Amino acid sequence: MTRWRAAGIHFFASVVIALTLFSIAYFVWYPDPYFEAAGAKHLWIILVSVDVILGPVITLIVFKAGKPGMKFDMSFIIVAQAIALLYGFSVIADARPVYVVFAIDRFNVVPANWIVEDSQKLARFPEYEKMSWTGPVLVAAQRPEDKERSERLMFSALLGYDIETQPEFFVPYDRAKDAVLAAGKPVAELLARYPEQEADLRETLRRKHGSDEGLLYLPMTANRRDMAIIIDANTSAVITALPVDPW
Repeated sequence: MTRWRAAGIHFFASVVIALTLFSIAYFVWYPDPYFEAAGAKHLWIILVSVDVILGPVITLIVFKAGKPGMKFDMSFIIVAQAIALLYGFSVIADARPVYVVFAIDRFNVVPANWIVEDSQKLARFPEYEKMSWTGPVLVAAQRPEDKERSERLMFSALLGYDIETQPEFFVPYDRAKDAVLAAGKPVAELLARYPEQEADLRETLRRKHGSDEGLLYLPMTANRRDMAIIIDANTSAVITALPVDPW
């Protein structure tokens, strides 16, 4: 076997594995628009660059049929590549968005590694005691009424763990309908800020909703990129997210 054929086989196998893992990440953990908003796109480019490209290139350099110790060299390369791939994939899994939390006047995309475990144990609803592995769950956060929990929330927020990271304050999204609608702003105001993109944005809304009328928007904050969440002005149902600055 020539080194080019060995590198080709290595590359093909790496691509198949990478595509399988990509499908899990993109279609399950980071469904559109969270793949870009939550930063998985950036992480995935790094992962593919290191594993799918670097591994076969090393094989191309070191492979030589009949070379003493060749089996050991190839085994070492494959094991090292597998470890790097699994580590990178574990980082992507740990950063997967598990909740999209409405709080006050915006939606927050919250990754798994932001969730406060102690607060998770105190969740009022059983479904929020564990984090999802099948995509982010839409919820609302309600501020506590009692003084003790309010003070505890205030101090944790000072440490960087605000209400959207604490499942004990989560309630089903439909319970916050009135607050969501009150915070929403007319989509026309958003589109007016992007005249060059307006036609394409309206087409996206018509494709997702059947019309570009009767819609509101709110900001959505995320790790990598903030977007505008579009909701139905009557039901508060989330329609889509537009990749524009909502601020």
